[in-house]
Amino acid sequence: MNLVRHHFLNDLRRFRWWLLVWGLALVTHLVLPLLPPNEQRLALRTLWLVAEALLAIGLVVAVIQADSLSGTTAFWLTRPTRRYHVVAAKTLFLIALLALPWLF
Repeated sequence: MNLVRHHFLNDLRRFRWWLLVWGLALVTHLVLPLLPPNEQRLALRTLWLVAEALLAIGLVVAVIQADSLSGTTAFWLTRPTRRYHVVAAKTLFLIALLALPWLF
């Protein structure tokens, strides 16, 4: 569990600017419905949803690609960590910081 927390915090530090942009996008997503509706604002809201989805996809890819391979063989290519710890940390990061805020 210690390694999972270490990977999670490392990703949090590494992607703090991406997460700031993601947070601003979510706040903007909450503000857009408060504007009076018309055709242009409806198109803006639709484009904003597409931009949020593209930002989320980019963040997911960046988080997954951030760490090198893990394993106990081929020491010149891999880190000596268990795959479970890396997968658990990445999954926790993506669920806690991308999926849950978007649902609420």
